[in-house]
Amino acid sequence: MQKFVVVGLSYKKANESIRSKFSLSEKQQKEILTLAKEENALGFIISTCNRTEIYALAKNVEDIYAKWNKVTQTAYDELKAYLYVYEEAKAKEHFFRVGCGLESQILGDFEITSQIKKAFALAKKIGTINGYLERLYNTVLKTSKKVRTQTSISNGTTSVSYVTVDYIKQQIANYKEKHILLYGLGEIGKLTIENLYKHLPSDNLAVINRTETKTKQIADKYKITEFDHSELNNAIAQTDILIVATNSTLPTITKQNFINSKQKTTVFDLSIPANAHKNITELSHVRRIGLDELSKTINQTKKNRMQQVPLAETIIKTHMEEFEKWASHQVFSDLTKSFKQKMVDIKKVEVEYHKKKLNNPNEEHLDAISNRLIQKITGKLVTQLKKENCEQTRQQKMNLIKEMFDL
Repeated sequence: MQKFVVVGLSYKKANESIRSKFSLSEKQQKEILTLAKEENALGFIISTCNRTEIYALAKNVEDIYAKWNKVTQTAYDELKAYLYVYEEAKAKEHFFRVGCGLESQILGDFEITSQIKKAFALAKKIGTINGYLERLYNTVLKTSKKVRTQTSISNGTTSVSYVTVDYIKQQIANYKEKHILLYGLGEIGKLTIENLYKHLPSDNLAVINRTETKTKQIADKYKITEFDHSELNNAIAQTDILIVATNSTLPTITKQNFINSKQKTTVFDLSIPANAHKNITELSHVRRIGLDELSKTINQTKKNRMQQVPLAETIIKTHMEEFEKWASHQVFSDLTKSFKQKMVDIKKVEVEYHKKKLNNPNEEHLDAISNRLIQKITGKLVTQLKKENCEQTRQQKMNLIKEMFDL
């Protein structure tokens, strides 16, 4: 029998290096989901800078490990050492908490909602989403919106992109005079340039990207300097602060890119896997700051946000109960329909058998009697299940009925 499960790893147990090793690119996500579809399995994958999680309706969790290992070409035991596995109610609660920013490295970071939407859209396109997962997804998004609007859990620094800007303002002397180069214009890159433009002098901002049409669009939008990708090393040579948000599976910046650089440079790496190679720190004038270090700068607002967690959890509990009520009714309804159809199938076989045995059988009469019996038996089943107040016992009875009648 399939269960709703979450198999994942996050910043809580895995550092940047480990998260990088087991992160799943969009290509790898497509590969896993396509394999799942071929096996009539369902689910979706969230892979961000802070977490990689597979949400699935699955019979066998080991099969999820196997697919993950296969696409990342890693060892089973190594992956399993960092994983957490949640099932059923705990898995659903985790999804609600993730969607509402309670499990983010930066408490109250609602950037996760856009990442959830992207993950769900990909899975839906491939065909690994059913009505149950869609209802759960929509309920989580509705809950997230309510937590965002009815609590102050997201007040202050709430995203990696903003934390980077805040770090520059708080930790780098004379930051208004520094030349800043953003490399990469994916989702995080766009959010970062938006925050840079809002909070820092635009005269010293520059942007570079592999796709130069994107570079021009952003440069024109914010009226900032743009560089062709072929000018990367020269652009870095003119830079005091380099922000790397290239979202590549391999490093896009190494110490070779600093061949023309002599001035002191701070490199912020916002990518998972890490896109600024660790060998850049071999250069005495280069300092690398990764996501784990950035997350330490947000303690100023943490206390206020923590006070909002109980209210957020109350909102989550209400919507989880709403979903469970729907799910219970849906499962109950599906079971009743399946059971009744099974009875109808048995009836057809039996009526055909007796038609051959009887002389001049009254088919209308046989149908009426058998239909009445089906109605009585199904009614008795529904009554007994509705009378059961313990949800766990009811589920056990329903599972037994499914097993007995092969539903």
